[in-house]
Amino acid sequence: MLTNTLFIDFEGNKAGHQYLVGYLHNNIFCQVVLDLGLRGLSERHGLPSMNISHFAFHIQQLMKNESLISIASYTSHDIEELRSIGSFSSFLDEEEITHIDVHKIARRHIRENHLDEYRKMVDSLPKNYFRKRYSLINVMRFLEGSVPSDYAIGLTTSRFNAVRSALIQKEQDYSRLTPVQKAKATKALKHNKYDVRSLRTIMKRC
Repeated sequence: MLTNTLFIDFEGNKAGHQYLVGYLHNNIFCQVVLDLGLRGLSERHGLPSMNISHFAFHIQQLMKNESLISIASYTSHDIEELRSIGSFSSFLDEEEITHIDVHKIARRHIRENHLDEYRKMVDSLPKNYFRKRYSLINVMRFLEGSVPSDYAIGLTTSRFNAVRSALIQKEQDYSRLTPVQKAKATKALKHNKYDVRSLRTIMKRC
């Protein structure tokens, strides 16, 4: 199943605006910039840049060429983002592509096998972790024993916004960003990469 699965995670704000998407298949990780306001970021890091419709078409072709039969994300949000593109929604139905909700897999596994131990771990965490008991980062902490020290909950959107505003102001010249702004860009990309790779880890362990 893992070799035939596309793991995907969109980075966007609550209004539905998408900044970037990361995806993984057959141990190949890629990121695509979806916001023209981040063109300088894509150029600096050598990332492709396209709108959501073109990305959906790209993924459709990738899944056909690589014989991928399922898409895994942490909740249904990411697959619904793709389904919002009519042609991709039709592709999912016609090819009978399966959606794997990794959040549900993790929650079921923990509840059936490690509930008491998991509850003790969550109860020992700082209060900001309580917003979503079965969040990806909580599950990864339980499975791996530790998580990246710079994994900041709830800061990815603000980081992308800060970088986007700075790039627009500097006419997309990444070299003119401040060290702090560049650090925010790097952390946002790293956050997305960790989330995508974590999807596969959780499926392997749960």
